[in-house]
Amino acid sequence: YRKACGAGVFMACVNVGYLLHEGLGTRRDPAAAARWYEYGANAGDPVAMFNLGLCLRDGDGVRANRAAARKWLLKASRLGHTRAREALERLRMR
Repeated sequence: YRKACGAGVFMACVNVGYLLHEGLGTRRDPAAAARWYEYGANAGDPVAMFNLGLCLRDGDGVRANRAAARKWLLKASRLGHTRAREALERLRMR
């Protein structure tokens, strides 16, 4: 996955982040997961944007930042990510 991510397959970045976030096949490292999600998000991947938004919302691996969470969830939502739209609505209700 890391090699594919480096070659521009940004969904692979999401997969690396997920494995690190959940500790699957490696030790759990939420901070590293958030960095991989950010890499994919900056490349335009809506799943990475969604996952990064959740990390920022919850302070999981990064310092909680509602404004940044809202930004990434909104971007993912605009790209058609349904769960991002739902998370954004829940964030607005808090």
